[in-house]
Amino acid sequence: HLLLSNLVVSDSWEAQDLPPAYPDDYFLSIADENYLKFGLASSDRRKISYDTPKQVTGVLLYSVFYQKTGGKKYASQVADKLSLVVDDKLFLDGKVQTFTGSLVFLGNDPQDSTLARADYSVPFNFIGE
Repeated sequence: HLLLSNLVVSDSWEAQDLPPAYPDDYFLSIADENYLKFGLASSDRRKISYDTPKQVTGVLLYSVFYQKTGGKKYASQVADKLSLVVDDKLFLDGKVQTFTGSLVFLGNDPQDSTLARADYSVPFNFIGE
């Protein structure tokens, strides 16, 4: 989560005027009408040999929570802004490489009937220790 937390407070994040963002394990009340939750899932870890760096692949996940009345356009606009910040980039001195993200609409949020949710996912590779 360190990479994601650093991205959320970065100048490039601020420049895109993205909605407030919270870690995916944040469960206190959120007063913002529109917001993001962020997390990551690693899917494969391997070390080819003893003297080579560890390789991890996975997905950076940004869940966009938005007012249903705004329609899918809002989530699409947020995804466009996220793509400028996280897609096809190198982070942590080149140890993390991201690729092109994709947006999936998930429909109504079961915990808040006024919100809908879409997930923007960005594949990544990490090479290092």
